[in-house]
Amino acid sequence: MKDRPMNDKYPFWPRIEHMRGQLTTVVDSLMIAFFLNRDQCDDPGPAERAFAEFFGGIGHNKLHFFVDEEGYTEPLPATPMSIVQEYVVEQTVAGEIVDLVLLDTEQPGNRCQARYFHDPTISNPKWPDKKSFIWFRVSQDMLLQGGMDEVLSFVDLLSGFLPYSYGYVSPALSYGHFFSDVLPYIRRYPGFDVVSQAAVASDLNDRPLGAYWVNIFGPRLSDTLGGLDALRAMLPKEARVSPCGGEGTRVVLDQAPDVGDVNRGHNLPLYRALAATLRPHMRVPQIIYFEDEYGMADRAAQEAWHNRLFDD
Repeated sequence: MKDRPMNDKYPFWPRIEHMRGQLTTVVDSLMIAFFLNRDQCDDPGPAERAFAEFFGGIGHNKLHFFVDEEGYTEPLPATPMSIVQEYVVEQTVAGEIVDLVLLDTEQPGNRCQARYFHDPTISNPKWPDKKSFIWFRVSQDMLLQGGMDEVLSFVDLLSGFLPYSYGYVSPALSYGHFFSDVLPYIRRYPGFDVVSQAAVASDLNDRPLGAYWVNIFGPRLSDTLGGLDALRAMLPKEARVSPCGGEGTRVVLDQAPDVGDVNRGHNLPLYRALAATLRPHMRVPQIIYFEDEYGMADRAAQEAWHNRLFDD
């Protein structure tokens, strides 16, 4: 096992590429995630449009493979929306579980990915707060090419038509089946997101996950937090609070994304200010997705990570 050097001078956050022999198991990326109201996902139109906007915008020519129903990785066709039609639209209309995964490479270490999950069949009373979700992962290079305004415009566009309850944008680590390999990085850089959307969506309801560079609060969550004026009053002036689609609220922390650095005493004070505001409404997911160095489920570490931005 070895690490390639991390370049602390990279424009927004350290470039990370963790290796196990010749296999890349962890890389840095930018996560754009939305959690969706399940009852409104019976209409496949918003998810279909989200993929179309991604393919035509910040994700143009970034994704080259999809995961088929047998779990095999296959090349995307020249018209990738045909896969969206088959795996999202047709399966939604048929009342089936939808789980579309798109990748930039066949191997682990994907800096660009996309996933949409919607299960209309849930009858288990254990998960009354379950959400559907859609997310897009892009490389830091995209920020250098298109600028942060392109990302914010894409997020605003999606919030205008997706039936979202909550969303966020954050530097993140892509780790596939190698969660234990992220541990050294999240101990040093608290701003890197490692959330398993599939795990947290099971009991999220209308709650936030934490403080991120961009925070998108749906109408119900916005009301719970007191709305625009209350958030502006509670947060430092560097936090930009504004309306976003569907009567939601967008909070952008500072001018650029940040991951902090424990080794240098940079503990993300602006993120901590938002975390303190959100704290009464947050909840650590019941499903354990954290693993220790030996690959065993680690509830205590998961709880500690979700609470990492609190000052006590």
